[in-house]
Amino acid sequence: MAEQLYMASADAQRTVAFDLLLDGVGQDLTSATVECHMYNITTRAVTTVTDVTADVDQVTYPGRCVTEFTAAQLATGVYTLEWESTISGKIVTFPGKAADRPVLTVRTQAA
Repeated sequence: MAEQLYMASADAQRTVAFDLLLDGVGQDLTSATVECHMYNITTRAVTTVTDVTADVDQVTYPGRCVTEFTAAQLATGVYTLEWESTISGKIVTFPGKAADRPVLTVRTQAA
């Protein structure tokens, strides 16, 4: 079952930590470049977030990365998230199953 994430459009804290796993095993991201793709389920627009950083301790936390969204990327809506990792020219998308992709709901800031 996909993880449910919630943020407000004006949140000051705009980060999401996620573990990139293959068959339940964290993938070492030491030499990887990673980006996050936000798929708006209403408009079908895709936003690419390139501010993704692998945790410096890939031995203790293999596959862990932190994605930082900008205010513009956190437009009100519902998104599925996936990460694309490139290591030595090979691309792997996480999570592999569409049903496992986290769902991010962004709402307007409460008054």
